[in-house]
Amino acid sequence: MAIIKPNNNTLSAITSLPAGAGGKILQVVTFEKSSNSSTTNTSYTDTGLTVDITPSSTSSKIFVIANLCSARTGSTNQQACNSFYNLVRGSTELTATRLNYYDAEDNTNREVDGVLTLTNLDEPNTTSATTYKCQMKAGGANITTQINQTTSNTPNSSITVMEIAG
Repeated sequence: MAIIKPNNNTLSAITSLPAGAGGKILQVVTFEKSSNSSTTNTSYTDTGLTVDITPSSTSSKIFVIANLCSARTGSTNQQACNSFYNLVRGSTELTATRLNYYDAEDNTNREVDGVLTLTNLDEPNTTSATTYKCQMKAGGANITTQINQTTSNTPNSSITVMEIAG
């Protein structure tokens, strides 16, 4: 099999993509949170999982990955309990999900937990510092919504943003 040498250069001599070729990752910023955050509020509240990035170009895209570890919902004397999590840029919601537990057998205290991943490819169209964060809310009365419920093997929650050349 022959190796094609762009512009008669060796592969190691190529240091950038040709003009107009997007997709190159320009920067990566990540933040990990190990402490517990919880709420009983039925309006979105910040989890403390926040990261800032300053795009180098208005044509850049920002790929956001948030891993909410040991996301948990718990209720008292309700058959269904829902917790809602979202990913926002500033105050603009980018994506959201729900953690749901329903038990038709009894009406006692219950909890469910797991790892939730929220992703979004955003186009902020700015070169100003931009904040991405995760929020959560309870689905109703007597419901607690949380991340990083501390156990011996609970990994940290994290949020990572990557600037991708447009």
